[in-house]
Amino acid sequence: MAERAGVSERWYRKLEKGESVRLDRETLERLASALLLDQPARAALFLQAVQLLPVPSLEAQEDEVTYQGLRLMVAYVRAPAVLTTGAWDVVATNAAMEERFPWMSEPGANLAAWLLRPEAQEVFGEEAHQEQVERLRSALRLARAHNPDGRIAELGRRLDIGESEATVPMAVPRGPFRLYLPTRTGAGSVAVFAHVLRPLADTSARVAVITPMEPPVP
Repeated sequence: MAERAGVSERWYRKLEKGESVRLDRETLERLASALLLDQPARAALFLQAVQLLPVPSLEAQEDEVTYQGLRLMVAYVRAPAVLTTGAWDVVATNAAMEERFPWMSEPGANLAAWLLRPEAQEVFGEEAHQEQVERLRSALRLARAHNPDGRIAELGRRLDIGESEATVPMAVPRGPFRLYLPTRTGAGSVAVFAHVLRPLADTSARVAVITPMEPPVP
């Protein structure tokens, strides 16, 4: 394994024992590839290395103060915006988002459940949608393996994500997602960006904001 990761055996033994080792981006990339980590596990490795993520077996706690502030931010943002928990449950939306996605205002709305619906493919495009679904399935399987009693593992069971499904190694996504939303006139669709933001104060929260691909004209 040390040879595959391009490190010395001594370095790798220290890593396995939990001792302090030097971890730069290049070393993390080689280590993740050697271990055949999928996208969620690769992301967890990188975030844990810079101490931005808790131990994988523990789900992040929801800080109500943080959520209260994020609800206000979502309400004030003019662009379509939504706040979700770490298990993708919709907590708050603004009018602009509900106009595009009315189902988000329904009780029990969940982004992960929507992603598995056929209509989500029209928003992402076929290839990007398949990639997003694979990321979701991989994340749910990872959660079930680390914390089978947690909310994310329960979501995986509710969405019928099998434990025995193959895990697909995937690169860590970078930048916003491109979406295709119906125009207000109903003629065709318009390409936009969906920016997914996570506050450092509470890693369970996610804010998604949809913006045009071009900056506003002054």
